[in-house]
Amino acid sequence: MRARFIGLDPWIPPLDTVEIRAAGRHLDLHNDTALLGVRLGGYPVVALTIDFRHDRHGAFALAFRDVEELHLEQSGLSSDGWSGTPEGEPEGVDIVQYYEYGRELPPVFEIQSVDLRLKFRAWEVEYLPGNGR
Repeated sequence: MRARFIGLDPWIPPLDTVEIRAAGRHLDLHNDTALLGVRLGGYPVVALTIDFRHDRHGAFALAFRDVEELHLEQSGLSSDGWSGTPEGEPEGVDIVQYYEYGRELPPVFEIQSVDLRLKFRAWEVEYLPGNGR
């Protein structure tokens, strides 16, 4: 089954990319965008929101809803002050994968950057302009 896309052009599985179209704009998640953070919410549905900053278009987020089977791996140092100042600016996404695996199951999303790997299933993804909140 395919995911529902809101505010961005639908992705056709199987897909390996770093470029998306949202709100009529081409967004390169690797070269022109910094991955700023990941938020997980649990009410009223489990939602994973990824916050970005685009060089020209500013802040936006991708919100994935009805998330299942979330795997998160973080390999970078924390910037909470205990580890000192981060060495550089946040980087973009290295790859976004979207594919179907299981006829009645939600599709799978994999998002990887230098310091972060996310893999999960979700029924819906929405583009949120601005700060995404």
